[in-house]
Amino acid sequence: MQITDNRPLLVACDFDHTLIDANSDLVLFDKLPYGQPLRQQFSTLRQQGLGWTQTMQTQLSNLAKQEGYSKADVLVCLHNIKMDPLLISTLQELRSSKGPSLRLVILSDANTIFIDEILKANGLREGIFDRVYTNPARWTDEDGIAVEPYQSSSSPHDCQRNCPANMCKSSILERARRELGLGENEGVRTVYVGDGSNDLCPSLGLSPSDLVLARSGYRLEKLIEKAKMDSDEGTEKVKAQVKIWATQREVGDMLLQLPRELSTDGLVQA
Repeated sequence: MQITDNRPLLVACDFDHTLIDANSDLVLFDKLPYGQPLRQQFSTLRQQGLGWTQTMQTQLSNLAKQEGYSKADVLVCLHNIKMDPLLISTLQELRSSKGPSLRLVILSDANTIFIDEILKANGLREGIFDRVYTNPARWTDEDGIAVEPYQSSSSPHDCQRNCPANMCKSSILERARRELGLGENEGVRTVYVGDGSNDLCPSLGLSPSDLVLARSGYRLEKLIEKAKMDSDEGTEKVKAQVKIWATQREVGDMLLQLPRELSTDGLVQA
């Protein structure tokens, strides 16, 4: 794959239900026999007012206390999450393309351990993604997993779009552009790939020359369509081009076609 347009291109991807066809946060509680009894507690904790990251902190701590728990079991579960082969090869080709300043980043409300282990198990080691922005996690002395919020409550973001307290992906995109040397470049184009409600905020901040790849039937697509149909002039609408995908193979194929969709005027509608 050779990208000939010389303007910077930032490809930003969500992780759960986007790069993988699963919610990595829930896999341990769905697959491990001693994790399954904890599964029903998620809704209870959420009803008590805990945010998602706080819920995961509690549940991962509880999981490590279960009889039979082992780090090896956790790693097996994570390594069994398989990505689509076409999507894997597409990401590898994008990374090795000889074209412009192409940057690949992940923006996810999962955590560093889950993402690192899943990528490693699928042959996507360090060097494929320029940055991974997610909740930091570490192994404890007892082989449990401790997760901290990406953005602490002592230093909250100021987003007004109802983003979760620990993460505004619009601010992360801005950070990515700065850290990758793209912040002052008005010609940078962005392709955003996602599925969830927290992917709407960064999508709303994109320009008509950018592209959103939204998963069919998931919250992002529904929210984009709802805003589009809203007659209220005060309702924010996505200005970027939007394309819909259903499977990881399909989104891999869309990313593979990016070189054909780049023109001197930016991304063009296929």
